[in-house]
Amino acid sequence: MVLKKIRNYHSLRLALFFLFFLSMGQFSQLMGQNRPFLGHWKLIQNTFKENFRTIMVYNSQIIWASGTHGTVIHSLDGGKTWSVQKVPGAENLDFRSLYVLDENTIILVSAGESEKGQTCIYRSQNQGKDWELVYKPIQAGIFLDGIKFWDKEKGLILGDPIQGRFFILYTSDSGKHWDTLPGGQMPIAGSDEGAFAASNTSLFLLDKGLAWFGTGGNTGGRIFKSLNYGKDWTAYPTPIQKGKTSGIFSVYFLNHQMGWASGGNYKNLQDTLNNNLETHDGGITWEHPSESIPSGYIESFLYLSPKNLLAIGPNGTSLYNKDLGKWKAVDSLAFHALSKYKNSIWAIGPNGILGKWESDKGN
Repeated sequence: MVLKKIRNYHSLRLALFFLFFLSMGQFSQLMGQNRPFLGHWKLIQNTFKENFRTIMVYNSQIIWASGTHGTVIHSLDGGKTWSVQKVPGAENLDFRSLYVLDENTIILVSAGESEKGQTCIYRSQNQGKDWELVYKPIQAGIFLDGIKFWDKEKGLILGDPIQGRFFILYTSDSGKHWDTLPGGQMPIAGSDEGAFAASNTSLFLLDKGLAWFGTGGNTGGRIFKSLNYGKDWTAYPTPIQKGKTSGIFSVYFLNHQMGWASGGNYKNLQDTLNNNLETHDGGITWEHPSESIPSGYIESFLYLSPKNLLAIGPNGTSLYNKDLGKWKAVDSLAFHALSKYKNSIWAIGPNGILGKWESDKGN
């Protein structure tokens, strides 16, 4: 009997030690998610000398970006080496948006203007060796702001309003064909409301047909939301600054409820009016998360963790920690676009500036 009690005692001690170390591991993991992240950009020397407004990190090895004069760059080895090309016949186009569907399939979107023959969609299914022009409208006034996909088949492209409604294209065959939403399904825009094609992040899609996009203009500063793959839209007001050149430039959701939106005034880069918004109910209501103001206009951002954000723009890079409720300026490097896959984070911008984010020790 005594021996049995001793065995039970030792078993209990082992169980308690196991639970203790397990809880400490979970605690450390939680602290790792919540503590402020610090880091810097490692600039990649190149000869790309174009203006780039979109980049997508598909996985730890594959990265694509595109920009002015039909320029496309990509890496297949995690950014160690880069290939650059001009899409044939697209030398006068500005590819402000792109999407990488898989290791071979890439879609490029030239914003416009359509009346100048500059609104085009190109598609490659062999890693950019060949490009097919899959969409070029004859209708005037079309200007495309961003592209996103729910899966490998279904995707949307957001465009500025035409005749009082936002212009939206959809595909259900991996971007081989694009069609406009029926007129009654196009979301109604305000008198001078529009979207921004600054970083390919004004549109965001999530699973189960969820979609959001942000707007600007005197009647803008709103978030539009769809629950059914873009068939119906509801607009929600936000307290972000409004104006002809102001509004929401970037939208991102961690899950169905928790999201963030950023922007500012691209004609007044130093404007310190709070230009960040947070939602906890799926984008129905929005509020300023902090009185702390980052350094001006933000073109794109992403989550480093549920508690930490990384933001970029013409005035530089900033980091935000939700627990502290404060922004920290990192540098004055001017980037336009930002993308990540797990811990691989890249940014690109004017005159070919290209950077890889490196976390400082202790993060």
